[in-house]
Amino acid sequence: MDRRRVTSARRMNEGRFMKISWNARSIAGLSMALCACPSPALAGEAIAHIEGWSVIRNESDCAIGSTFTNDSMLILKFDYRLDNVIVIFTDPSVKPLKGGEKKDLNTFFSSINGKLDDGWGSSSYTVSVLDSGKTAFMSKFDGNDFLNDFSGNSTLAFFYGDVLVQSFDLKGSAPAVLALRNCAHEQSRTNPSDPFAHSAG
Repeated sequence: MDRRRVTSARRMNEGRFMKISWNARSIAGLSMALCACPSPALAGEAIAHIEGWSVIRNESDCAIGSTFTNDSMLILKFDYRLDNVIVIFTDPSVKPLKGGEKKDLNTFFSSINGKLDDGWGSSSYTVSVLDSGKTAFMSKFDGNDFLNDFSGNSTLAFFYGDVLVQSFDLKGSAPAVLALRNCAHEQSRTNPSDPFAHSAG
């Protein structure tokens, strides 16, 4: 591993934020953030709370999310039929940006033993400004591949160039992702999404 990768891994682990217990404010914040997605079916209900993650059932897909100690949020919205994941995270330290603006961020995973996975590389994240004034970043990934990495690692981080934007503790993500997959599969069976109604995020 070269020096830049070692430095990135160290920053991820030193800067990561821990989950906090779910409460009404957290769930309301999650619903608000989900409403920033370009999807017509986002009036979801929380159906389970698993190791700090809330499982949300939407009309034709499902999501998991959590709030963290720095008042940031991380949300994954999974459409089983289309096999895509929309990743949303907020950063309270970011000054308001223009909605619809694009930012190229690098997405990294790190395992519990510190092994860095930078295979997802750079992705374009769309900026959304929530009603609360918080800035949210959103991008779309291949569904099951991303969920495998999300459930199999201990940290997820986002970099803007060499600058760490956010780093999240993924403790409890494995059982949460299992519940997410089951929920999304059931939604795809009973009320499948319209593939022509979904923009590219």
